[in-house]
Amino acid sequence: MSHFRKEELRAHIQRAAREVFSAKGYAETKISDIARRAEISPSTIYLYFSGKRDLFASLGIPEAEEKRPEFQKKRQEIAQLALVIFGRKGFEGTTMEDIAAAAGFSKAALYQYYQSKEDLFLHVLHLYTESLPLKVEIAGEESADWRQVITALAHSYLEHSRDPARNAFLGSVLRDSTRYPMFGRAYYEQSFRSTHSALLRYLRPFQESGSIRRDVNLEMSVFNFLTALTGYIILFHSIQGIPMEVDEDAYLQELCQGLIHHLEPQSGTD
Repeated sequence: MSHFRKEELRAHIQRAAREVFSAKGYAETKISDIARRAEISPSTIYLYFSGKRDLFASLGIPEAEEKRPEFQKKRQEIAQLALVIFGRKGFEGTTMEDIAAAAGFSKAALYQYYQSKEDLFLHVLHLYTESLPLKVEIAGEESADWRQVITALAHSYLEHSRDPARNAFLGSVLRDSTRYPMFGRAYYEQSFRSTHSALLRYLRPFQESGSIRRDVNLEMSVFNFLTALTGYIILFHSIQGIPMEVDEDAYLQELCQGLIHHLEPQSGTD
């Protein structure tokens, strides 16, 4: 009976540990967290397991090793602060001390989340490009009118570009890519190139079905459209001091209609 109760308590500890490790990951879990979940004292856990590693190994959930929700949350918070600071001061003008001070902790603590200023800048750049509208606009839109999707996409990009902090950060990427070409390459790969590829994947089925002209160079058509859209945003939203000489809505309408007219099947053709 005594042996059964000991095994029962051991299993109870493991159930509590599984819940906590699955929620917080290995690194962010403490023995006291598991004890609290199991409603026992930490010392009771040490009667059955030599330590956190021994207990974790007994559960068979290696995927929880990499899970660090609080760590990732703090990285995101730091990146949001850094986006504003990099946008205001540029990569060269920003120090890790600036960002640590804004985050409210020491420079040494900041290095627990990012290995270097370059690492932090590239992570901010990833967050910037990850939030671009394309993935949202075309997700699940296979049955939608491709003309409406193109128009909605262009307008979403323009709305995205009206965020002053994000515009300032893009300006920093443009300035600093001269000396740090890795920033320019990362922006191209994660923003323009990924957008170009995703829009092509969305439009190709329409071309194959004849809803879009089969005789057009779709890759080049999408490239020209995105180049014009990106160039407009950089010229009038990221670079300061340039007067707005055209009506934005009229420009977008003209740009979208140009692509749509180019792709629409002509009378007497597929």
